[in-house]
Amino acid sequence: PLGMESIDVVRGSGSGNPGWWWGADGTVASPAEIAKFPPLAAPTGPVGTTGPGPGALPPLSSVPYLPEFATAPIDKSSPEAAAMSAAKWAREKYPDLFVKAATDRQACADIMAKVIGAMRAAGFDATRVVNHTSFPPSNPVRWGSDSIALNGRIFDLYGDMGGKSTPQVLDVGDYAADRQRE
Repeated sequence: PLGMESIDVVRGSGSGNPGWWWGADGTVASPAEIAKFPPLAAPTGPVGTTGPGPGALPPLSSVPYLPEFATAPIDKSSPEAAAMSAAKWAREKYPDLFVKAATDRQACADIMAKVIGAMRAAGFDATRVVNHTSFPPSNPVRWGSDSIALNGRIFDLYGDMGGKSTPQVLDVGDYAADRQRE
């Protein structure tokens, strides 16, 4: 409760852009009315629910925030440069996941969570590519194994995933506006 005003901070459904909507009824609450509201407290959610600060985008349900994302050396000169630097960072920081990626789809999902989390912490609206909407979000087969959605396009970030797993930024085409992403 915010008194006589409300703020909607939910991303516009399918818009790909954060949304703000502020509503007010035009009245001013008296001190007595304001005193009826409980004091605001600091957020108390589980670890991984808040980002590193200004400029970061909120975490995704499938990519909770980890403090290490804020330390990733992301090249902010362009979205493509950011994707390449995030892919290289994950490749260097999590070699054990790449060994597993050859036969373990969950390892692929975990790798892409690291890449996407680091990019979002740096302010880039990277999301997972949803390849199989019939699978629930808990099933790693649902997600692209080595791709991201970024600026309305799909980028493949690793050549030979699970083998050499060479970082790359291969533009593989438009991400259809009506296609689900997360």
